[in-house]
Amino acid sequence: MRNYDYEDEPKKYLTPEIVNLISKLYEHKGKQELFIEANADELTTPN
Repeated sequence: MRNYDYEDEPKKYLTPEIVNLISKLYEHKGKQELFIEANADELTTPN
């Protein structure tokens, strides 16, 4: 049976480039949610 040590695995993949890309994704997602929220008022019809 093999023993795997996953303690150091994230350190290999969390390079500065990857972290930068992840932060950009979250930033753009936040901007998209604000845009959808702002335009929701325009799409509703008054009764």
